[in-house]
Amino acid sequence: MANVLQIPVPSRNAALVWPARSDPSVNTILLINQDLNNVIYIGQQQSITAGGQNTIPVPPNGSISVDPASPWYVIGAVAGISPLVMVPNGQANFLGLTQGLGKLAIPAIQSPNFIHSVSGWNIAKDGSAEFNNLVIRGSFMGNDFILNSSGLFIYSGTPALGNLIMSVVSVSGTDPEGNTTQQILTIYGANGAFMNFNVASGTPQQNFVTGAVSEQEPATTFSQINSQGAANESMSLFFVGPASTWDNTRAVIIHNSAAADGSVNPSAELVLMQGNVVTATIASWDAAGLHTNLPVIYQQFGGTPPAVSGAAVTFSVNGNMQYVDGYDLTTYAMSRRSLVLGADTGQISSTNFSANIFSSPIAAPPGSSRKYRIRGVLMCVPAVSAGKIGAQWAAGAGIIGNVNFVYTTGSVSSNSGGLNNGGSSGGASPTMTAGQEMDITFQGTIEVPAGGSDTLKINVATSLAADTFLVRHYSAVDIEPV
Repeated sequence: MANVLQIPVPSRNAALVWPARSDPSVNTILLINQDLNNVIYIGQQQSITAGGQNTIPVPPNGSISVDPASPWYVIGAVAGISPLVMVPNGQANFLGLTQGLGKLAIPAIQSPNFIHSVSGWNIAKDGSAEFNNLVIRGSFMGNDFILNSSGLFIYSGTPALGNLIMSVVSVSGTDPEGNTTQQILTIYGANGAFMNFNVASGTPQQNFVTGAVSEQEPATTFSQINSQGAANESMSLFFVGPASTWDNTRAVIIHNSAAADGSVNPSAELVLMQGNVVTATIASWDAAGLHTNLPVIYQQFGGTPPAVSGAAVTFSVNGNMQYVDGYDLTTYAMSRRSLVLGADTGQISSTNFSANIFSSPIAAPPGSSRKYRIRGVLMCVPAVSAGKIGAQWAAGAGIIGNVNFVYTTGSVSSNSGGLNNGGSSGGASPTMTAGQEMDITFQGTIEVPAGGSDTLKINVATSLAADTFLVRHYSAVDIEPV
C-alpha cells in the first residue's frame, strides 16, 4: 500500500505528486496544502503553471480528494511554500481555524468583503485587528488610557493614581484610579497644575493654574464668556497670583464686551483678593481713563466664595452695573448705561403698562428683610401725536416700596409716587407734543420681606391709545441693596 508523502512545491516546473497507476488498494488520494499563506495549484499535466488553465487551486490550509487513476502534479506561485501532503485513501481534512488551546492556526480571519482600509473586518494572528464599525459596551482600555461611560482618561504610563495627564468628562468627579477630574476637558501637570476648558454651564471658560507647591494661591489665568451669542456678549480675563498666602493675592481683571448698539467698552482692574473673593480695588482703567481708590468691583473668581450674610459688591462691564449679593451670590441688577443718545431702542404703544424697560431679581435672606435703592433716568419722545406717558414700578405681593417719579419736558415737570404694597405707583407726565423729549427721573426704595424673592420692574405706558413713544436712551438705571 502507498505511503503518506510530503512533496516539495516548486515555483518553476510542476512536481509529480502521483503517477497514473492501477492499485486496487488505493481508492482515492487526499492532497493537503499545509501552507497557511499561499495557494497551491494541482493538475494532470507536467506543463501546468501557477494559476494557469487546467489547474485546481487549493487555498492555504485547504485540501482536495482526487482520482488515483490519473497522474497529478503540483506547482506554486512563489518559492518556499510548505510541502504538499499526499494521503492515499484519505477521505477529508478538517479546515481548522485554531490549533491547541484555541490559538489561531491561519494568518487571519476576515469578512468576505474585507479590503484593507476600505471595507469589512479582519482579526490577524499577530493580535492586530481592523473593523469597519465598532460598538463597545463597558470599558475600553489600553496601555495608557481608559474609555468608559464616565469619560476618557489618558495617563503617563500604566493607569494609576497620580499619573493622570488628561480627562474628558461631562461632570467633575474621579477616574477609575481615584484621580480627581474636572468637568469637560482638562490637562493635568505636576503639583496640581492644570488647564481646564469648560462649556457645560453655557458659559465658556478656560482656566490655567500652575503647580507651585509653596504657593497657597498659585499663579492662575482664568477667562470667561458671558451672555454668549447675545447683543451684550462680554469676555472677562483674570491674571491672579502667585501668592504664598490668601491674604496678599493681587489680580488683574480685563473685560471687553459689546453693547446692544454695537459699541465696545474695554476696561481693566487691579484688585486685591483673599482666596477667590475680591477684597479691594487698587485701580481701574476704562475709556474714561484711570481711576483709583475705588470700591470693590468684582465679587467672584472661579469656584464659590464664602457666603457673607448681607454683603453686597458691584462690578462694571461695558457700562453694565451689576450688584452681587454676598448672602447667596445672586446678581440682583443689570442695567445698560452706554446706549447712544438718539438711537431708538424701543417703542411704547401700550396703555396698560406692559412695556417693561427695566427688571431685576430682588430677594432677602431667611430671617431678615432687605431694602433696595433704585434710581434712574429714561428719555422718551412721542412719535405720533400729542399725549402723555406714564411710568410705574411693580413687584409681587408683600413687596413694599416708595418710588418717586418726576416727569420733565422743557420747563414743565410733574411729580408722582408714594408708598405702595405689592402693586405700582408712578402717575403720568404733562401733555407733550409730537417729537418733544421727555425725561422720566425715578428714585426710591423697595423692601423685600425675610426669605422673599421677586422681580422688580419699571414699566411705562401711553395715556392715548393712538400715541406711540420711542425710548431713546437710558442715562442710568441702578439698583443696590442698602
